[in-house]
Amino acid sequence: MLKTEDLNYFMLVAKHGGFSAASKVSNVDVATLSRAIARLEAELNCSLFRRTTRKVELTPEGKIFASDVQKSLQTLSDAREKINNLKDTPHGKLRVNAASSFILHALSPLVKPFLDTYPHIEIELTADDTVVDLLEKKSDVAIRIGTLEDSSLKSKLIGRSPLSLVASPEYLSNYGMPQTAEDLLQHCYLGFQNAAHLNILRFDKAPTLTPYILASNGEVLRQLCLAGNGIAYLSHFMIYQDLEQGRLVPLLQNLTREPNDRERIQAVYYNTTVLPTRIRAFIDFISQHVKL
Repeated sequence: MLKTEDLNYFMLVAKHGGFSAASKVSNVDVATLSRAIARLEAELNCSLFRRTTRKVELTPEGKIFASDVQKSLQTLSDAREKINNLKDTPHGKLRVNAASSFILHALSPLVKPFLDTYPHIEIELTADDTVVDLLEKKSDVAIRIGTLEDSSLKSKLIGRSPLSLVASPEYLSNYGMPQTAEDLLQHCYLGFQNAAHLNILRFDKAPTLTPYILASNGEVLRQLCLAGNGIAYLSHFMIYQDLEQGRLVPLLQNLTREPNDRERIQAVYYNTTVLPTRIRAFIDFISQHVKL
């Protein structure tokens, strides 16, 4: 009899093109994966993979099997969710992935009220500052900022978080307040390291700015900005308290072009027939309570 666990391991190896790669993303040792494939091949009496010293690839039989297994596993997953959805209370582990700045400033304040409302849900937060594969990260839902490119996922717009060009009072005291977009060329611009598109100002006729300091995520840029290192272009959800308390000052607000694609905050999840109640509850809750 084919075991569901073996089928899942088979799909991991097929997706990642090898036992080592599958082991790395799943934290399942290579020996376990190899034994699972051996059991399947013995049960089916055929080879599912061609193995060479350099790569592992599906045989023609393996490709046919993989296509049907994927559909079967999805059907099984949907059947389980249908049963779970019959219960009144959302429950189970909810794995959420988002940028570190969004977790710190937008999600963290909502965790306790969310769990108070849904005490049977266990929440697991993972911070990633790049777009991730939900399957590889074992995530149920991710919060993504800006334009989505992966059409295999479903999404729901949570809201829009305006962008602001900001600096600390200390920095402005030392270097002066920019009056025009061109003045920014004379200032210290703080930018994202591995996402150059996030450094482009959503201004009409905006100058091209070369970052003076690069950082891997928005929270580091915020801290650099607060410490007087320069000017940063950041989302409102992470700086609204700084603006309210005067730690940061908005610049050239009249030039910002709205709406723009960088403002979009979206929840993305698998395109399944049945959306688990825990995911629906989470998305609905943050849509109503998050401050953007």
